[in-house]
Amino acid sequence: MREPDEDAGTAAVTPAARISGSLHELVRWVGCASGQSRRYGEFGAGSSGFALLHQLHERGPCRSGELATALRVDPSTVSRWVSALEREGLLRREPDPEDRRACLLAVTENGDALLEERWRMRRRVVDRVLEGWNAADREALASLIARLNTACAEQLTTCTTELAEERAGPLRGSE
Repeated sequence: MREPDEDAGTAAVTPAARISGSLHELVRWVGCASGQSRRYGEFGAGSSGFALLHQLHERGPCRSGELATALRVDPSTVSRWVSALEREGLLRREPDPEDRRACLLAVTENGDALLEERWRMRRRVVDRVLEGWNAADREALASLIARLNTACAEQLTTCTTELAEERAGPLRGSE
């Protein structure tokens, strides 16, 4: 996939453009190969709901505001996802022992089973895709992806702010 290199003003393919295009394509392929779109479509929250379930699984019971922060989404979005996942029996609300007015969200047994099914499917797809790769190449890829994820997490706030400022353009009256 080719993306224009803005700095060069041409359609030259830089490593950043190649990586960006490749990541986009990779996400599409993994989603298709694992049957993600069909399976997620059965639930009201879609694939985003699975991100929420994953966070809950990793963190343990927590408040919806914590999930909104962790997932970098508006609390109202988390509220919609929670409602859909609760209707499906994939998560439940529990009393917060520290604040009787609040509740904690927790993954149910059905939610855990569904997460495990998804993870198994994804591992099977990745194993199939990489079956011709030697162990050193698989390990190198795993390390580089982990490094990329860390760098993305570290840069997310900065990049999000810069992009928002770029989209907004110059402030009116500041010219």
